[in-house]
Amino acid sequence: MSHSLHIHPLEYLPAWEQASLHKKIRNFRLPDEQIVVCPGARLTASCFLSGEKGLGGVYDHQGRLLHASRHLRRHKDFTRANPPRISPDDDVVLLEGRFLYLGWFFNHYGHFMLESLSRCWPLEDKRQYDGYLFHFHARSSRPAARLLEFLDLLDIPREKLRFITRDLRVEELHVPTQQAVLSRAISPGMLHLYQQLGHTAWERQNCPQVNPKIYISRRLLAPDMRHASNEYLLERHFRDQGYEIFHPQLHPVREQLARFHCCTHLAGLEGSGLHHVLFAKAPQETFVLATTQRRADAITQAQLDEHRGCNTRILFQEGCPSPLLPPERTSLLLTRGSLRHLGIRPEETDPWSHALWLHGLAQQLLPHRNEMEAFARQARLTAEENRLLHFVLQTERDMDAELLATDCGKLVAALRQLDQGKPAAACALLESCQEQCRENPDFLLRHARVLRQLNQPDKASKVLQQALAIDPKNPDLLHLQAELLTDTGETDEARRHFENILRATPLYRPSLISLASLLAKKSEFAAAANHLTQALEIFVGNGGLYPRLTWYLMQTGDWENARASAETALRMLPQNIHSHAHLAHIWLELGDAEKALDHISEAIRRRPDNPAHYRLRARLHRYQDNPQAALADEQQAASLQPR
Repeated sequence: MSHSLHIHPLEYLPAWEQASLHKKIRNFRLPDEQIVVCPGARLTASCFLSGEKGLGGVYDHQGRLLHASRHLRRHKDFTRANPPRISPDDDVVLLEGRFLYLGWFFNHYGHFMLESLSRCWPLEDKRQYDGYLFHFHARSSRPAARLLEFLDLLDIPREKLRFITRDLRVEELHVPTQQAVLSRAISPGMLHLYQQLGHTAWERQNCPQVNPKIYISRRLLAPDMRHASNEYLLERHFRDQGYEIFHPQLHPVREQLARFHCCTHLAGLEGSGLHHVLFAKAPQETFVLATTQRRADAITQAQLDEHRGCNTRILFQEGCPSPLLPPERTSLLLTRGSLRHLGIRPEETDPWSHALWLHGLAQQLLPHRNEMEAFARQARLTAEENRLLHFVLQTERDMDAELLATDCGKLVAALRQLDQGKPAAACALLESCQEQCRENPDFLLRHARVLRQLNQPDKASKVLQQALAIDPKNPDLLHLQAELLTDTGETDEARRHFENILRATPLYRPSLISLASLLAKKSEFAAAANHLTQALEIFVGNGGLYPRLTWYLMQTGDWENARASAETALRMLPQNIHSHAHLAHIWLELGDAEKALDHISEAIRRRPDNPAHYRLRARLHRYQDNPQAALADEQQAASLQPR
């Protein structure tokens, strides 16, 4: 397999060739591929220390750290905080049988793909183990459900998968050496494993025939993640070249890998999405739009492409060269030079993309208000951009007339009005820039959302149709269309729209939530609970959906799952006003009147004006043969009833 590398513009080539990472990659040596068998192993509990460090180790029966269990990341030992020795403790839990140690489970998709799979290579031989062990590294308390799908493809039974959350002893532990190290090396065995995963996913998806050219979009990622504010231009360019626009996070892992297994051409912004080239059966070319601030990412991509015999085209541009903002979190704008190189017209950035970029910078700069002048110099902002940033950050100031006369100024002002909860004022500013931004579907979507917020469905629909004519498969646009149908009472048609969105993008969370709500209104509570559970598996958020899920489950009579949901709601949102009342009903159904009484009393303490709570407590008092207390609650309930 051959590999060629093309870097544009050529002025970036010397810095590429001089990058020290190339030498570090050449000099790095993976450990030998072997499985170390450790009888009587000790494993210490996982502990998140930082994004670049975790605590939790594997020790032999004498308490000595097992060298083969260290986890390497780039040039560092990720597990360097582990002590070299521990005192063997026979009082900890013993796991009897033969277990396979799989290293560290990272909840970040890209790190999971390149690091958490790095000890899975023995699974190709279909050896049988009594269990599979991971140390766990994440701020959250549980592994991301979608990442477990990788392990399903390796035929690891979920009931045999264990996370090391406390100290353990293992009768016989098998420790494979790490065969993939981020930004350093991947062994032939690991490359074969990735191929096998892609092929297995493709077979289990019934061998789909899909477009072999894929553009991996970051456009619908969460707002706090790195974007290109005018990425819609890249999407349009590659769509015209025959590429399918793909949002990996909106699809289950098996479907993703099945598609990537068939792809020959990949394109997108720098990032882990392009690492899916590892799963491709016969990749030919990868296109990367990269920034100089993340040159290491581009080098890693070129390294992976070389492993797969795939050509690499890298288009470099400047990102945000200020040390105040982390490049992995900071969005960018496609520059005039990048647009010109790709032949995208017009080369001028539209004012909405420019305003969004500045607004995003301002949100990140909130902790650095006093360093704005230094930032403006470092980021090479124009005088106008600097003034606009100051306007966003200094919320008590009005925009001066000169700035407000510019399109970008109007749109930055509109975004601040939205931040301040003033949609009507924002809408007037958006409408004044409609002509200049008519080709930008992201602008049209925001305008339509504001019109819906202002209860102007006809205007919102008109603007939305303009956006759909430009970007007909965008799930954000299709979702708003379904929401507008719901608003106007066309619930059956809305339901069909939500279902169509989820057929095309099964993990599109807003439609899962909206469809759940619509189904609940039709008393289809089991289906509603199923959709809402999927939404929570994608992203828990602050836990605000758990009371709703509890209610749905209660209506189906699934009391145990309802109890678990209500308890999760209380753990995540201790002050929510619903879950104690829910648990009172649940414990009554489960036959524990004492717990039910405790919860309804707490519900009354929080909401003393709800007559239904007093009626339930009266019922519980009578159940416990306390008629006097029951009568008092019944009288209180009656006094609260509307006259």
